[in-house]
Amino acid sequence: MPCDGAFATPEDFTKQWFFDFEPALETDLQPLLAKSAGRIHAAMAAQGMCDCALASWAEDYLIELNCVAAAVMFNLPCVRITEEQRTQFWEYLNGQLDLIRTGEIELCSGETGKEAPAFGVAQYGLTPITEAEIIRNNILKDL
Repeated sequence: MPCDGAFATPEDFTKQWFFDFEPALETDLQPLLAKSAGRIHAAMAAQGMCDCALASWAEDYLIELNCVAAAVMFNLPCVRITEEQRTQFWEYLNGQLDLIRTGEIELCSGETGKEAPAFGVAQYGLTPITEAEIIRNNILKDL
């Protein structure tokens, strides 16, 4: 998925915020969704996720983030939230973008985030031959 354009449609936005827009408002909403998606694209680009196939769940997640971003970035009168709620949504959005930016959430299909467990085994040199092999492998690893 290239890093451009909105993830959400005006219809997605209305479903997210449970509000029926007048058709004229929907045409005004599309540019705001595209603009608010920029922060999401920047977070994805920081981890090289712009050109990958998204995981099956990632599209819904990005649509939801795009709707939240549009609601908090632009003071839309149709979204009836208090200033306290707007602040909470803003903190939520920034937290999610940080998780994407740092690789803790991996949006690409077949990938794992940096918090996924890794497993390694210590090598033991019980004979002079295996000790030499371990030393050789360590030298080759550093090259």
